[in-house]
Amino acid sequence: MTSNNIVFSEELDLVFEALQSVATEALPELTPESEIADLGYSSVQTLEFLTHIEEVTGVRLPPRELVRVKTIADLAAVVRAHLAAELAG
Repeated sequence: MTSNNIVFSEELDLVFEALQSVATEALPELTPESEIADLGYSSVQTLEFLTHIEEVTGVRLPPRELVRVKTIADLAAVVRAHLAAELAG
């Protein structure tokens, strides 16, 4: 997955908020290009921040798509795509 996707700030803010909600220590400065794997989250923390996103948006994020996510921008793009699909019905 490429992080060259144009991502709306609302989705980025949502991902930043979710990442910070499960942090047990101060996070480094996060940018859209920050790699999620570099944050050192446990598998439980990863599930918690993904659950946070799903609860806030009401959108289920398919695991097969999340496997390809590398950066915060990638995750925000997946969230945006699923929100758009929900709105389109």
